[in-house]
Amino acid sequence: SAAAIEIAFRHPEKIKGLILESAFSDTIALIERLGGLLLQGTDASMGFGSLEKMRAIRIPSLLIHGQEDDLIPVSDSRDLFDACAATHKQLIQIPHAGHNDLMLHGMQTYFESIGRFVATIYTS
Repeated sequence: SAAAIEIAFRHPEKIKGLILESAFSDTIALIERLGGLLLQGTDASMGFGSLEKMRAIRIPSLLIHGQEDDLIPVSDSRDLFDACAATHKQLIQIPHAGHNDLMLHGMQTYFESIGRFVATIYTS
């Protein structure tokens, strides 16, 4: 997700929309959750700065996240969604899905959401 956010932030004129799946909002918190070094008190600027970048992203954005994701909590996508400056934005939360089983629990919702999003941005 950090790479997609970076591209949307730096080159919004080159893409029509942003789709994020199971995105993380805070690099330091993610590293700690994954069992990395305890980085408490570390300057947030050492991370990717995804939340700050989302505040400048105005292209249509779709975020998809499993409600039961224990690797990257759905709250990370909610934070990114709330920060996103786009007027056309949507957050899809897949019930019962974790980080690696979105297709198992929400394949139809997943693909229908992407289909509607792509159709909307290419007809506007």
